[in-house]
Amino acid sequence: EAHRAHDVPRAPRLDVPGGVYYAVQACSAGRSLFNRASDYAHFEELLTRAVSKAQARLLAFSWLPSAAHLVVQVDSVPLGRLLQGCTSRYARYLHAQTQESGHVFAGRYRAMLVEPTPWLPGLIRYIHYTPVLEGLTRDIGDYPHTSHRFYAQRERRGWVDARSHHVVL
Repeated sequence: EAHRAHDVPRAPRLDVPGGVYYAVQACSAGRSLFNRASDYAHFEELLTRAVSKAQARLLAFSWLPSAAHLVVQVDSVPLGRLLQGCTSRYARYLHAQTQESGHVFAGRYRAMLVEPTPWLPGLIRYIHYTPVLEGLTRDIGDYPHTSHRFYAQRERRGWVDARSHHVVL
């Protein structure tokens, strides 16, 4: 008998305390994660609180209409717990803003454990470039919803750790 996708048990997540992860949380088909400038700000506020509470470090991000990309170094709190609190609160916020219901996110986030040396600088550059790949801008410096501005030292905030990752812009 063929198994349906929901009958197959999910593989356990690899939780490595101190691990650096590249995570992508995609939105459901036909939806957008961000409809207004205030949506980006609210998502960042929720993520900032989650990262602080988990004592994690946000190393890079790119918020696209179709997905949130981030690189985060966890402490002892698993990445799944950090993201679940943030995304569930954001989904409730979007439902209240749009008067819609249903799934905001397309299932669980996807994540991969990253070996910081030598992969982290290239991964951060890739994340900063995703708006260009999506056709949202021609110049990454013009797209306001990535951590590129922190690495270019145009803006400083305590919730993004853009120090000493040897990222060549």
